[in-house]
Amino acid sequence: MSFTWNYPIYLIRHEGGYASVAVDGDDDEARFAVAVFTALSGAEAFMAAAQFQGEPQALGSDREFAQFLAALRPPFTEVAFDSAPEGPNVNAQWTAGVADLLEKHLPAANSPWDYPVYVLDQGKGHASIDGGGDEKMVAVALFTDRDLAETYLRGAKIDASLHALDDPGELADLLRSLSATATAVALNPTVDGGQRHAKTCVPVATLLEKYLGGA
Repeated sequence: MSFTWNYPIYLIRHEGGYASVAVDGDDDEARFAVAVFTALSGAEAFMAAAQFQGEPQALGSDREFAQFLAALRPPFTEVAFDSAPEGPNVNAQWTAGVADLLEKHLPAANSPWDYPVYVLDQGKGHASIDGGGDEKMVAVALFTDRDLAETYLRGAKIDASLHALDDPGELADLLRSLSATATAVALNPTVDGGQRHAKTCVPVATLLEKYLGGA
C-alpha cells in the first residue's frame, strides 16, 4: 500500500508518553504502534472516540519525525496512521514498522536542514563564491531560508532568480550536475560591504556521501 503525508503530523502526548494502539503479532509478546495523525482533526477524533485524555503534539518535518522514531524502544515497534478506533478494532489507514519508516520513507531524515532549500539560478549557472587559499574553490550558494536568499540576492546585485529544491533528491541531482564546476556548498552566505562571505562551506562530496547518499 502506498501512503503519503504532509507536515505537520500529530502525536498525542499522554502522561509522559504517547497514545498507542495494540497490534497483533506472531508471538505472545505485546507490541504497540504509536498513533500518528495526518490532521489535527484526526487526533481530536481519536481522543473523543477512545475517551482518551491527551494533548496533540505537532511534528513539522522528516527530521523531527525521524528523531521521534529513533528514540522509540520495544514494545513500541510500529506506527499506526490515522487510527479511528471502534470497539476492539484499530482501523488504521496504514501501519508500518519503525525501522521500515526510517529506512524507506523519510528521505530527509539525515539532512542537516529542512526543505525546501534555495539556490540562485543565473541562467547559465548558479550563484557561487570563490574561495581563497592555494587551491581554488568554487562554492555554490545554498540557502535554508527564502528570506536569506532574497536578502543575499539584493545585496549581491546579481541577475538571478530564486530556485527552490523541494527534497534531498533534487539537491543531490543539482550538486552532481555541478560537480565539474563547484567543489563545495556555501551555506547561507551574506554580503557585507560588497564582499560575499560564508561562515560554513561544506565539500560537495561530503554532502552527497554523508547526508544525500540515499537520495
